[in-house]
Amino acid sequence: MIELHPLGTARRTLGIGLALPEDRVQVPPEFSAPERAAEIDDALVWQCWELVRLEREARKHRPLFFLCAAVLVAQRRGSTRLSLCERALESVLAELGASEADRTAVRELLGEGSDLLGGPDSDRPLLREGEALYTRKNRLLEVRVAAAFARRLAAPPSIEDGAVEGAVAALRDHPARIGGKDFVLNEEQEEAVRRAARLPLTVISGGPGTGKTQIVVSILRVLVRLGVSLDSVALAAPTGKAANRMKESIRKTLEALETPAAEDLPLISYPFEPRTLHRLLGFSPSAGTFRHHEENPLEPDVVIVDEASMIDLGLMDRLLRSLRPTARLVLLGDADQLPSVDAGAVLRDLVPDEGSSPDDPRTRASVRLQRSYRMDPSDPSGRAILRIARAIRAGDAEGASDFPVRERPDDLVFDRVEALGPDALDAFLLRWYAEHYDFGLDDPRRRVWEIQQGRFTDEKGLRNLFARYERARVLCLTRVHRLGADAINDRLHRLHLEATGADPSSVFVLGEPLMMRRNDYDRGLFNGDQGLVLRVRSESEARAQLRVVFPWGEGFRAFPLDLAASLRPCWAMTVHKSQGSEYDRVALVLPDVDTPVLTREALYTAFTRARKSVVLVGEASLYRRGIERRLLRDSGLVERLQGMLAMAGG
Repeated sequence: MIELHPLGTARRTLGIGLALPEDRVQVPPEFSAPERAAEIDDALVWQCWELVRLEREARKHRPLFFLCAAVLVAQRRGSTRLSLCERALESVLAELGASEADRTAVRELLGEGSDLLGGPDSDRPLLREGEALYTRKNRLLEVRVAAAFARRLAAPPSIEDGAVEGAVAALRDHPARIGGKDFVLNEEQEEAVRRAARLPLTVISGGPGTGKTQIVVSILRVLVRLGVSLDSVALAAPTGKAANRMKESIRKTLEALETPAAEDLPLISYPFEPRTLHRLLGFSPSAGTFRHHEENPLEPDVVIVDEASMIDLGLMDRLLRSLRPTARLVLLGDADQLPSVDAGAVLRDLVPDEGSSPDDPRTRASVRLQRSYRMDPSDPSGRAILRIARAIRAGDAEGASDFPVRERPDDLVFDRVEALGPDALDAFLLRWYAEHYDFGLDDPRRRVWEIQQGRFTDEKGLRNLFARYERARVLCLTRVHRLGADAINDRLHRLHLEATGADPSSVFVLGEPLMMRRNDYDRGLFNGDQGLVLRVRSESEARAQLRVVFPWGEGFRAFPLDLAASLRPCWAMTVHKSQGSEYDRVALVLPDVDTPVLTREALYTAFTRARKSVVLVGEASLYRRGIERRLLRDSGLVERLQGMLAMAGG
């Protein structure tokens, strides 16, 4: 097997130039051992190697390897920095396999310095600031993001209170009438709309069903009444799926207005097109650059971003740098959900904890929404899920375990919250498939879906079919674990093969749900987009072909299965991928061993995807352990932001 090497595989294999000093750096055997930490892969090892070879003193190479690995592992786990407090540093070094002598050497290294290590304003790759260690890039991002937020928090309102109050009062006088009922903003929602209309920065955090979509529509209604052109408002979300959900929610809400005021008519007819943040910022995948930045800012006067908990530090920096100083930014999301996949927990950092001091400068711009409408407390099923979710969020393992444990899958009623032991998983998946994917004799998946003049002739039927799949979903904490999403997808794929009588060697089967695993910019498909394998025939074809059909704007588009390398089944998905989605029923399959991703935030996110039913499958002890474990991301954003505002007298 050819050994990959950052100096070149050929020179490494042929023995060319191996006497260079930088090539004498030895990788500690702990980083090649089979039991090495999960985050230690070859890419991370060679990142450390590239850094360590910059150090001229050979005696420092081994402790530097451990220190570099600790910083990069912390970053992979979502922190923007590595805490140097004794307990935190000792913990991560122990996970990396560092001996007691290694840990002592790392401490000594931090005291005496290194060619790699400098103070906060140096140009070294690793920067020490107080009791924290940053990569140079992450510190730069954190400083820029904090400064941008500080400027917005310190800036005066862009619109007078009186004008905003008049527009908000107009909404009270002409409430949206939906489903025969007047929708009136509650006090916290009204305050969120008021701040979004007048402040340079507004952060709105609320759990599922707290009316964030209604708030977006209400913000738009107020902006129109304040004379803001809809062409100067940009709507965005981190992912294509979240952007599409935002568009659909706004459209449905506006269409449901039974007695719109004259000022609302432009909204109803306006073609809102929420975009992904990458599209909004003009990202070029071929060049790896963004069109919009400080020198070429975005034109909109108002930018509203949904699902902001998914925005990492780097992308938030891109967004802030692309805004004009006078533009208003509105961030909506759930600060208690899982944060972004990449480093940072920006939304969480921007929202003060409940009970924080009113002097906290973040309180000027943030609003917490408490009342849930999706999990309606007047509905017993919604009330039960809401109660458990709130107990999870509070870290109350006893209260969060107050639900029945069923002996067998056949005992499940798929209402409220229920649990099964791990031994029942195979039988449960059989019951789950039969309950949700056995469509009987009148199975719309078996028909041929016709395309005429570029559109499906029965889009209503397709919408109904996709809606059936969106009623329920299996969620997992990880993708590649033994009980991760990939493994559960394999099991449900085999059940679908048996149920349909398809060729056992089939990669994808008629009626199988699929998810894009990477971006395909040429086709306009993005990581996380979901489709179905169906028989499709266009007017130019004599026979129907198996195609994967994706929702596309107001309609659908079919693509050949040559996309297979970019697709994977999505009978099940990770909790991270489920963010921004909601289902009637959710099944959460826990891993069979404890893992760092089993956290309070992950469980809360999973439970709050459901409207009517949650089935928890796994060991009760692991569930309780997850409730007790917070997803801790070390970040200096809050204290940096507060320090900047204090210096500015804000």
